[in-house]
Amino acid sequence: MALGVIEECLKLSVEYAKTRELWGQRIGDFQLIQLKLAKMEVARLNVQNLVFRHIEMQRAGRSPTLAEASAMKLYAAQAASEVAQEAVQLFGGNGYMSEYRVEQLARDAKSFQIYAGTDEIQITHIARDLLSR
Repeated sequence: MALGVIEECLKLSVEYAKTRELWGQRIGDFQLIQLKLAKMEVARLNVQNLVFRHIEMQRAGRSPTLAEASAMKLYAAQAASEVAQEAVQLFGGNGYMSEYRVEQLARDAKSFQIYAGTDEIQITHIARDLLSR
């Protein structure tokens, strides 16, 4: 789900950056907007790679350790939340309007850090598993 939120935020942000103009220029031409988009793409690739890693582990008959599973959830949830907040920021005032999908995606992304184990719980799981080895 986190990967889906990241992908949707990135898609919407790229579309918006291509069409929204400020001072007679597409906002996608501004370096700060380009930086935001690049960071979103890095997050997308990282979370996608975590998903692929998990699939490869399952195919090999190996389940992730508690530390690995918790680390994957922690990273994916944080990445989705950060990307969604950057999307809201990129959209400016429109990012808070319900007419723009990034507003809902930002709320959805934050829930990943709360439901099914908060970030703090994931950190505890990671540390306990590592320390018990």
